[in-house]
Amino acid sequence: MYTSGHGAFPTIQHDMVKPSQFNRSVWASYICEILATFDTLTELYEK
Repeated sequence: MYTSGHGAFPTIQHDMVKPSQFNRSVWASYICEILATFDTLTELYEK
């Protein structure tokens, strides 16, 4: 379910203005996803 997007990473890196910052963008996206998931789970737990 969550692994299907990994095939797009090389294309995203190639299309970036600064490909050297690819690792930073991947980490930022994963952190945002974790925070969004945590926020959703917290809301569900409080009900």
